[in-house]
Amino acid sequence: MKIGISGLGLIGGSLALAFRKAGATVLGFDANPDTMALALEDGHIDGELCEENMNECSGIFLAMPPEHIVSWLRRNAPKLQSNTLVVDCCGIKRTICEEAFRLMAETNLCFVGGHPMAGRQTWGIESSRGDLFEGASFVAVMPQNYDDFLLTKLNIILRIAGFGRVALMSAEEHDRIIALTSQLSHIIPSAIVKSEQATAEGCSVVGGSFRDMTRVAFLNATTWTELCLTNRDNLILELDRFMAEMDQYRKSLIAGDAKGLQDLFSAGSTRKETMNQMLG
Repeated sequence: MKIGISGLGLIGGSLALAFRKAGATVLGFDANPDTMALALEDGHIDGELCEENMNECSGIFLAMPPEHIVSWLRRNAPKLQSNTLVVDCCGIKRTICEEAFRLMAETNLCFVGGHPMAGRQTWGIESSRGDLFEGASFVAVMPQNYDDFLLTKLNIILRIAGFGRVALMSAEEHDRIIALTSQLSHIIPSAIVKSEQATAEGCSVVGGSFRDMTRVAFLNATTWTELCLTNRDNLILELDRFMAEMDQYRKSLIAGDAKGLQDLFSAGSTRKETMNQMLG
């Protein structure tokens, strides 16, 4: 099997390693010449992905920022054959899927929107790992009226890279969920670490809860800015809900309301228990 990957950062680089480990031939491209050189030297890829060999690939993964993915699709959709499955790996889905599904009606493009549910605190090809996706879930946004063959092909390709489960949902549902589970979950730690106490001398003896909570505050600011702005309608709703909830804690503290504060903690604990049961 031959796989193409455009964008060789953490996700693209890890996909390359995973597919090569499984015995696939991997063609890759990155706009950064240094990244391309490293990908070839370190054996992430077998060669460069280009217009001349795109249609040799069973699947092409687009692991780039949203606007770059849309540009890639507009530029290359007319050149692709339907036997090449194109899958994006971006953390937002509506903008990309809307344009991709429009192009499918006009060209031979075969596309599935995707989001691998795996990552690391660091980024770039230097942080890539061949086992990053072992057992991980992959969210897939299928085109309307897709057939079983397309889903089967997607499953086969993803299993080769190590993914354990494919979850189907709409682009709208994905972006609503990800606003809470990913984007707000990065905004909150980013805000917390800006407290002067976060870098005070005594902070060196903090417990694991603070370290766990703030782990993702170290992030790629450019990437997360684009993701948050692209999904800002859903993110603002979640941010407003969170701030309203924080206001309840603040009011209980100001009033010295032990029962009110205990009720808030108890409600959160109950909701977490429900989450644990759902997630297994």
